[in-house]
Amino acid sequence: MVEHQRLTATPDQRRVLRRAWPHMRPERRGITLALLAGAAATTTTVAVPAVIGAGVDQILQRDRTGLFTAVAALTALALLRLVLFRQSELLLISVGERVVRALRELAVTRLSRAPLRFLEAHPSGDLLRRTTTEIADLANFVRSQLPDVLTVGAYLVFTTVLLLTYSPLLTLALAVVFVPAIVTVLRLFKKAANPAFAAEAAAAGTVATTYRELVQSREMLQTGGGIGFWRERFLADHERRYRAARRSQRSLFLISLARIVQSLTTAVLLLVGGWLA
Repeated sequence: MVEHQRLTATPDQRRVLRRAWPHMRPERRGITLALLAGAAATTTTVAVPAVIGAGVDQILQRDRTGLFTAVAALTALALLRLVLFRQSELLLISVGERVVRALRELAVTRLSRAPLRFLEAHPSGDLLRRTTTEIADLANFVRSQLPDVLTVGAYLVFTTVLLLTYSPLLTLALAVVFVPAIVTVLRLFKKAANPAFAAEAAAAGTVATTYRELVQSREMLQTGGGIGFWRERFLADHERRYRAARRSQRSLFLISLARIVQSLTTAVLLLVGGWLA
């Protein structure tokens, strides 16, 4: 008799996007448009310090017309950045929802064709969690965290190109300030996220399994007086699930630090640029 491989209690969180990419290929057009919109929005962000510098030059030269032009350009960049980032977000949300639907349909099809030995070897709550919660988590990453990662990468590329044409010293300042800080943020996120998401997935499966067993055994538990024990067990499982979810959210917060690093880098570049001038 062929032994069917059991699913691990804590799913492997490494290279998730690489494994998910074959299922995202039908959405290449939407993903490409979202990335282009995000890159364009990042370009407007990089252009802001240059426009501010031009405005300061006009103030020093007492050129009111040039100053108004710089202010108008800065306003246009801010509005354009808002529109482009919003468009990129909407595109990623749309793509994420379609990918979720396709993955869930695929999971249902695979489960309906799986051998009974495989289904009996796994708690139904665990299989339910893998076909709902984990797929939704992937979509949430595509919608929320992936844009931050792409924005930081594009910011580094565009800022480096701009500074190389303007000042090698400012380019050196970018390398000294931004690169070590963002590498530290990414390492902290990787270190915290892998165990956090694995623990949350396992805790979610335990809650789903306990709830299903409780519902199925309700009449027997009512007769035998075991409702109180199972209620306490379910609440304990739910509390562990809650703590695991909070741990995952704290790890996701680390990605948001990239925006703080980006803002601080811009401030440092402005200060260094003013000092060099």
